[in-house]
Amino acid sequence: MAGKKRILVLGAAIVLALTGCTNGPSEPPPAESSDRLIPLSEIDPISVADDPLAEHDDSLTGGSPKFLAEVKSGTQRILMYANKTSCGFLTIPHADRPAIGIHLISQWPSEREGNSPYPAGPYNSSSGSDSSRTWASLACSRNAMVIEYTGSLDTDAESRGNVSVTRAADPRAASLIVVGSQEVREMITARVSTESS
Repeated sequence: MAGKKRILVLGAAIVLALTGCTNGPSEPPPAESSDRLIPLSEIDPISVADDPLAEHDDSLTGGSPKFLAEVKSGTQRILMYANKTSCGFLTIPHADRPAIGIHLISQWPSEREGNSPYPAGPYNSSSGSDSSRTWASLACSRNAMVIEYTGSLDTDAESRGNVSVTRAADPRAASLIVVGSQEVREMITARVSTESS
């Protein structure tokens, strides 16, 4: 009799191990699905009267860029753009002299590429500086671009388009510029404010 009980208990354990112990149908945990986020390619562009990229070959920008946002602070101007395969940004340090300071471009990561330092990823990234040693990094995904920027931006910097400007969590960068839908910008700035507190 004791032998039959052991076999039944062992059989029940095997069945539970194979089928799992559940309290009903399980649903996967809510995930940050990039399928439900608005991609950069679908964000309304802004108009730029004096396009600083007009004289450049399309191979430099990966095709015809669509300007998504602009930030103006003091004499400097920062423009963010995207096209069908990449995103980029450029700085114009002095509005009265339209020479480009920093110009970074990064392609969107293909499947299984990139990393996820922010929500709405994965991201590819690039970084660089200008002659005045102002440094910037660009993280680019299909849904957002995040720029860490060491140049000083006034607290009352003017912005237009789908952009948010906040303090960066990285102590090397003074500002974090986030371009994307409102939902994406809120997710990213919330994560950054949590990391910096």
